[in-house]
Amino acid sequence: YCPEKRYLEEQLKSLDCQTYENMEILIFDDSVGEKCEERVFQQCLKHKPYRILPYKENNLGYVKAFEYLTEQSDGAYVAFCDQDDVWDKRKIEKCVECLNRDKTLLVATDRKLIDENGKVLCPSVRRSSKSPSENWNTYDDIGKANFFLCHAPGMSLVARGDFVRSTVPFSRYTGHDKWLISCACAVGKVSYLDQPLVSYRRHGNNVSGVLVGIHSKKDYREKRILPHLKLIQE
Repeated sequence: YCPEKRYLEEQLKSLDCQTYENMEILIFDDSVGEKCEERVFQQCLKHKPYRILPYKENNLGYVKAFEYLTEQSDGAYVAFCDQDDVWDKRKIEKCVECLNRDKTLLVATDRKLIDENGKVLCPSVRRSSKSPSENWNTYDDIGKANFFLCHAPGMSLVARGDFVRSTVPFSRYTGHDKWLISCACAVGKVSYLDQPLVSYRRHGNNVSGVLVGIHSKKDYREKRILPHLKLIQE
């Protein structure tokens, strides 16, 4: 959705050089007005096949956009990426190995934080944070706690394709990442891979954040507490 071109190019190139060979890249442009130029994909994706999904008449928003992409997928594994993050070249390879070794439904990896220019702000979120949401291990039942605080962002997740498609429709009360992690814990187990295999770009336009859109207690109640309650009910 209205990507910064240089960030998108860096992301696409990091997907194109993945050591895991048997992969397809699904692309959806959620911009209703200004569309992303298709030549960006032609220039950056030289080794991996890709498919651009048909445009929608109205903006879906990021959760429903990921839901649409999920519905159109058919792979044995599904990984989610935003438009401005960067992947380690062995991310998919290592995550697939982890899923098969642990016999789990979903794996999350550690991540780096980078700034607008790619400078590393934090080499490992796990090692710099004392939060329980960043310090869990394979087979831990994090499903309940994850309702309230996401235990891994979407770009760090890889999951079994059949499982991911079974969770559609995604809940409208939370992000796709929280929904998938809680669903995985409800019907199986999850893995944590203690390696920073993705670089999470932090800048002024990120849509995620604990207090994004919150300006008062009323906002917090209506935009955080009530959606959490409805999410648990779902």
